[in-house]
Formats: sequence, structure tokens, C-alpha cells
Amino acid sequence: QLLLAEKCHRRTVYELENEKQKHTEYMNKSDDFTNLLEQERERLKRLLEQEKVYQSRKEKEQSKRANKLREELVKLKSFALMLVDERQMHIDQIGQQTQKLD
Repeated sequence: QLLLAEKCHRRTVYELENEKQKHTEYMNKSDDFTNLLEQERERLKRLLEQEKVYQSRKEKEQSKRANKLREELVKLKSFALMLVDERQMHIDQIGQQTQKLD
């Protein structure tokens, strides 16, 4: 009876040690996995920051280009109006000259 109890006790101690070892391994793997996730999170954060900087730079460049195009459009409109005025002036001059000739 005592031998049976001692054998049962040893088996229980062995199982406890085995479970303790499994728990330690699980915790180590869990820590490793958590570290990997943390590293990936940091990498993604850096990548996101780089993308934000890139997008900001692209938006500024786009804004500069749009402003230049608007300025060019204003110049072209002014030039077109000047040409229209000059054409009208020439038409008026031609009209006056033809009236003088008549």
C-alpha cells in the first residue's frame, strides 16, 4: 500500500514537472512570438511614417505644379485677351481705312 502511494506520488511529481516544463516552453515560445509581433509592429510603424512623409512631399510637389499651371493659365488668358484686343483694333483700323477709301 505504501509502495503504491509512493509510486502514485512519484508519478504525480513527474507529471507536475512535465507540465512545468511544458509551461516554461510555452511561455518562452509565447515571449518569442510576442517579440516578433512587436518587431513587426515597429517595422510597420516606420513604414507608415515613411509613407506619410512621401505622400506629404508628393502633395507639396503637386500643389506647386498646380500653382504654376494656374499662373501659366492666367498669363495665357491675359495674352489671349491682348490678342483679341489687338485683332479688334486692327479690324477697326481696316474699317476706318476702307471708309476713307470709299
